[in-house]
Amino acid sequence: IDVTFLTTMLGVTSAAVLFGFALAFGLGARSLVSNLIAAHHLRDILEPGQDIRVGEYEGTVLEVSTTAIILDTPEGRTSLPASLYQEQAMVMLLQDGGNE
Repeated sequence: IDVTFLTTMLGVTSAAVLFGFALAFGLGARSLVSNLIAAHHLRDILEPGQDIRVGEYEGTVLEVSTTAIILDTPEGRTSLPASLYQEQAMVMLLQDGGNE
């Protein structure tokens, strides 16, 4: 019995399923990868204790984690995705008495 057709169809089907999984993973991981890259770059810019404002959030940097920036705000600790800092303007606030 010639099974060439069946093995070809099995190979094509397997390739299509694997491509579907790869595409779904790639699209699903897009925001995670964006946050990872942004946090990597922000480590060179931000330091704990620095006062910043991003959009409606203003506070003191507590930590630059793998995918987020932790701020101490008047409302409490706020975790903002690192990619937010690429999408909105960030203002580094001057410390009181910095120009004396």
